Amino acid sequence: MDPTPIKLDNSGTDNRFAHGITDWRQTPQLFLRELCMLQFMSYVTEQPEWENKCEEPQTLEEWHQHVDSVFDLDETSWQWCVRELRDKASDLKRTAYVAVFDADPRVIKSQISGDLLKQLRESTSPFSFRN
Repeated sequence: MDPTPIKLDNSGTDNRFAHGITDWRQTPQLFLRELCMLQFMSYVTEQPEWENKCEEPQTLEEWHQHVDSVFDLDETSWQWCVRELRDKASDLKRTAYVAVFDADPRVIKSQISGDLLKQLRESTSPFSFRN
């Protein structure tokens, strides 16, 4: 029995796999509202202790004001973000990481200790492009 061959992206002039930087494209594309929702949820997940504040009325009001002033999302989109943030908070508590910008590709955020961060910075400093 022959295995099914891996299909290549033959849209270019050469027969190769699609390159992640220049050939990748998300299909279907996201609408501006969806991009704003993802950006807002990324903003929230950068806040200290955000995962413990998803039920606090005062915090939700502050986030709602931020959504209105920066991202201009409608009420339905706001409610969707709140529900998704609550799910993400639950996931973070269970797994120690949270997926953001999770439309097709994903960005994963995780909290790490100060010691580990220091070790990472030290071990990657030879690769720094700073002058």
